Amino acid sequence: MTAVFPSKNKTSMNKSNKLYWKTAAYPVEHIEVRLVLNSYTDNDNLYVGLESRSENNPERWEAYTDITINCHSLPPFHAYVDSRDCNRHVHDFLIHNRIAESAGLECQGFKMFRFNPDRLKDLAPEQFKTISTRLPPQSDMIKDIVYREERFPHTHGLR
Repeated sequence: MTAVFPSKNKTSMNKSNKLYWKTAAYPVEHIEVRLVLNSYTDNDNLYVGLESRSENNPERWEAYTDITINCHSLPPFHAYVDSRDCNRHVHDFLIHNRIAESAGLECQGFKMFRFNPDRLKDLAPEQFKTISTRLPPQSDMIKDIVYREERFPHTHGLR
């Protein structure tokens, strides 16, 4: 399956591998974070989370927040995103950093996003290798996946 993501030439998008999370608490801060990738054990759906630097030891990273939730079996690189509470800026974070884009569907108030495999590989290469081994074989011949009577990938607003 080949997904098309927004042009890498847009100046408003983060092109580096450094990620900064906008906190939901006041005063708003931007803290350095890194991506964590894994798969949910019951259905191999994509798990995405964030780690931040430890306040006690800046050389250590510790769990910060979960970005995805596990809800229904999904096509590869698709996941529902949790934007509640401290994650209220997550949609902007994913789009601005070219990590994912909205797939146009919702389930119980959670929006589905299509994650950019190339960007995931850039941001978490070792974890990407691990999750890639659990994916079904990908073929450039597959253009659409039908899931819950919806066709993937959606191409509205994309080049």
